[in-house]
Amino acid sequence: MSETNIQNQKEIFLKSEFFLLSWAAAVQQRNRGQKLFKKNISNEKKNEFKKNLFEFTEDILETYKTQRVNANVHHENLLQVHKFISEGKGIFTDDSYAFNFSTAQKYFNMMCKYYWCAGFIEEPPELPVDSINLSNIGIKDSWTKEIITKDDYEKVIEDFRTNESVSSESSLAVWELKNWNRRQFNGFIQ
Repeated sequence: MSETNIQNQKEIFLKSEFFLLSWAAAVQQRNRGQKLFKKNISNEKKNEFKKNLFEFTEDILETYKTQRVNANVHHENLLQVHKFISEGKGIFTDDSYAFNFSTAQKYFNMMCKYYWCAGFIEEPPELPVDSINLSNIGIKDSWTKEIITKDDYEKVIEDFRTNESVSSESSLAVWELKNWNRRQFNGFIQ
């Protein structure tokens, strides 16, 4: 195998892992004890949805490769991801949160974080909103139940931007990365 082919295989591996981790992070909290997909949905249909979502996301992330995307463009991209996931709601259980805006933002923002950390894209403008990040700024709301629309998301992002501990950092993405690393490793890895 040529070096170029090996490099491509490494990138495919990383991107597929990033997708699986991002999707799991987006749907795990809201579906404890609930099935995400309807019983009659075949593995083939589930995999087709995931493959299509991955490819759709890859297309959007192309714009993040060469420049830092601003918040307005990012929010429009989040809307597109939300629309894509929502169009698949026929495969999700009726009580699933999978088609709330919270799922789209967590999934897409996690993809952005992974791709940024791996050097595939420029720094994203925002962070994955979840209960841990919310609690770090003193908000105890459930991100799965409170972030139903784009407007809800934008309000929460503004709460981050105006929080004193966050606003002292260069960006939301940098603040979240530093806080995640501190929480996970508590000084174990320097």
